[in-house]
Amino acid sequence: MGRVWYPNIQFTFRYVDQAAGIKVWKSTTVTNFVTAPSDNLDKRSSKSDQFTITVDPATPNKYTIVGQYDDEVAISIVYERLAEGWKLGAGPRGGMSYFGSLAEEKVPPGTTPDSASGSDGFAVHRFWPRCAISGIVRLNQSVIDMDNSRGMFVHAIQGMRPDSLAARWNFANFQSTAEGGEGVSLVMMEFKTTSAYGDVVVNVGSVVVKDRLIAI
Repeated sequence: MGRVWYPNIQFTFRYVDQAAGIKVWKSTTVTNFVTAPSDNLDKRSSKSDQFTITVDPATPNKYTIVGQYDDEVAISIVYERLAEGWKLGAGPRGGMSYFGSLAEEKVPPGTTPDSASGSDGFAVHRFWPRCAISGIVRLNQSVIDMDNSRGMFVHAIQGMRPDSLAARWNFANFQSTAEGGEGVSLVMMEFKTTSAYGDVVVNVGSVVVKDRLIAI
């Protein structure tokens, strides 16, 4: 008898205000998850009982995220790309890390990710290093205004068990603002593979100045 596999999807949230001594961590299991929730939306959009993520094809550089974790935490925010997005490498393998023996390309050059080339699995990381953020975050009775904020967005996929992919992760995300809204973005992502894959350290990042991507 064949086995039906269905992913376990978590919707996570963390808020830290060091000055006020506030730290909030939420993670809830998602139910009734679907992609492309309507005829006019593609698979960049999704919805569940807990959240909706919407990308209007007419404005592909903007993600709208609405969600409620419980009675204490809810969000309604928009990420809009300001600087050029990037991935390490071109073509269907761009942004992909492969584990195990590397086969020949399974997918012809084009826009489809080549997810079958790693014999054991893969990871994908593609970045929007500089985004304008608007909307609100509600914590209990407090409403935090996110308008005129800056942040980063990463499209990440782990095509294997997380404990097999990496033994350690490090992230850095620095966003400054200046008069007129322009500023500096410094983003870094580092992971160390498990000993089964040679304890290899992978470190990628980018620099944005005045909302222009200048280095990867």
